[in-house]
Amino acid sequence: MRKVVAFGVDQNYMMPTTVAVKSILVNNRDTDIYIVNDGLAPEWFWELNRIARMVNCRVIDQRIDPELLVWDSGFQHISGMAYARFFLPELMPDCQRILYIDCDTLVDSDITPLFTLDMGTYDVGCVQDWLNRKLFNSGVMLFDADKWREKEIRKRLVETLDVMKEEGVPTDDQQVLNRYFGENYLHLPLAWNFQTGIDAVLPAEKSYIEKYGHLDDYRIIHYSTAAKAWLENCHVRHRDIGWSYWAMGASEILRENVKRETRLVCGIFIMSDQIHDLDQLAEACPHVEFHVYARTSVSENVLKYRNRQNIRLYPAITEVELVALHEDQMDRVDLFIDLNRSRMKSELDTKLPRWTTKDTEE
Repeated sequence: MRKVVAFGVDQNYMMPTTVAVKSILVNNRDTDIYIVNDGLAPEWFWELNRIARMVNCRVIDQRIDPELLVWDSGFQHISGMAYARFFLPELMPDCQRILYIDCDTLVDSDITPLFTLDMGTYDVGCVQDWLNRKLFNSGVMLFDADKWREKEIRKRLVETLDVMKEEGVPTDDQQVLNRYFGENYLHLPLAWNFQTGIDAVLPAEKSYIEKYGHLDDYRIIHYSTAAKAWLENCHVRHRDIGWSYWAMGASEILRENVKRETRLVCGIFIMSDQIHDLDQLAEACPHVEFHVYARTSVSENVLKYRNRQNIRLYPAITEVELVALHEDQMDRVDLFIDLNRSRMKSELDTKLPRWTTKDTEE
């Protein structure tokens, strides 16, 4: 299943969007990332795709006519590109579900649950706004794109915006969306839009910090309001996480992605350099991490595995080190495999779930 993410990006938000895209690539595979824009440098897309290809993702240059985005939100930090989200289902006609996220976000988890979620009869899924609980926050929106096209919701939103302009009320994208949908949206858990920007806007007793500040379960971090983590004096929560993603190069993104994609960790004790089936196992199970332990130094026949992304070597490990490593990693090592068709005698020997070569063949 391929996931679909969309941003609306102008020249001013290329840097934070780069960080947001990196965060997606660290934590996800099989994802198409659409960058809706009215003219950005192709070299930027080339560089992002150089990294994205390593984790089976794509960054797509999705152009939009700037004449479609002529509204003035009335807020300095909100540009006309904010209204691009209205057009996503029409710009991406082959997509059934789209996750729209603002450029001032970090995707700090696997987003697959949003693409397997039953949306029922709802057209859109959002998280309650932390500043105004009567509204939802439009910085993260889960679209049922088929319903948007069927109901011509984009046209209804434009009509709603025109009415609001005549009324003289604020017409930023969030106000328009809330006027149209009201309470008729799928309420997503708070973790999918963890809005840290409120920290710098209101005193704690007047904000939702007391109510939500204890939460550690953030999936998408949103530097909401004008308080952005990349600005010099904006000390919002999780600012450090954004800069950590910013500093990542291609090799580190791939390494972290493989680590997060791992579903199973297998320990392997070896008594010689004749390791049966390890090549086949590593090739057939790219999302399994294999930890190979040896009592002695190892030959080139074993060292050749050090360049594989999903194999870690522990040569010349002592009994004491092995026990300590086992205790430290017990939460991560799920299964121990005997590929030498022999038993490695240690005090761990009777404690570990173990497969033999015969089991692996099956």
